[in-house]
Amino acid sequence: MKTRVVSVSALCFSLLVGCQQSVDDLVVNENYPISIEASIGDAGGSRYSGTTPNVATFTDGDDIGLAYKVGTETATGFVKWTLNGSGWSQNESSMNWKNIGDDHTFYAFYPYNTGASLSVIPMPDLANQDGTMTSVAACDFLVATKTQSYSDGATVSFTGVDAFDHVSSLVVLTLKNKANLASATIRSISLTGTNLVTPTTYSFIDNNDTDANEADKVSLDGTAVNEMISDFSDVVMNGDKVFYFVVNSSTVPRKNVTLSITYQLTNGEIYTATKVGLHKNNDDNGYFDRGYFYNYGITVSTGNVLNITGHTINTWQNGDSFDI
Repeated sequence: MKTRVVSVSALCFSLLVGCQQSVDDLVVNENYPISIEASIGDAGGSRYSGTTPNVATFTDGDDIGLAYKVGTETATGFVKWTLNGSGWSQNESSMNWKNIGDDHTFYAFYPYNTGASLSVIPMPDLANQDGTMTSVAACDFLVATKTQSYSDGATVSFTGVDAFDHVSSLVVLTLKNKANLASATIRSISLTGTNLVTPTTYSFIDNNDTDANEADKVSLDGTAVNEMISDFSDVVMNGDKVFYFVVNSSTVPRKNVTLSITYQLTNGEIYTATKVGLHKNNDDNGYFDRGYFYNYGITVSTGNVLNITGHTINTWQNGDSFDI
């Protein structure tokens, strides 16, 4: 049976634009503030809350970076926008349209990073995650672009086909409270695979100051980090437990990824169950793809055998689901 998840993650915000004027009334070189609205995927909503990857809300203090480029001119630097109370505000000098007639290409990303440029944006560290939705919100790198002129409207709308996209992949593990895991305490969970959580950077533009090819936008940066391990002390299996981990996309086939779970029984004995391969069968050479989340049911049976059940892949954007 297929599962359908309605994925609605989004940041929706608007900024004051001053009094509205027709384009014919505007004076070149005067300041006309930029107004923005945006969402993640095709549906409305906002960032993560609760315990599912498909429901999300932004919270006070969340930051995005926004820059624009006009023609062949040098792009602006990224300006930070912060959510405070019910609205978003700039933390620096006011961001205005450069002029009223030329197309502006806008670039936006979350979460904001002070060291970002259009050619190099450090993406979040994925090596230290705790399996919670709070951790997902911190690690979920999002990008959006939009080209328009002031004459198209003063509001830049990052919605619909121009909405924010997830750059990474999400692994969802549901540990079943039965067999060897019944009433056990989870001590650690690890995922291991080539460059699975290696530091990465994102590029909107290349060294020639033109829009980067899609395949070249994400680059590995620094020493390879192949293992993500989360240690726990008090996760008791008094019911099924769900863990969420963001990983790099397209770095290693799923059949070469190793999952290990260390758990402690009620009698104090500690075991580690390991399985190589988060894939359907040996003919499945698929990777973790950008913008998808991968659901796995996990049991540990007699003989300390780790079993995967209920494989599904969901598009992180809109929740479409299909079997792994």
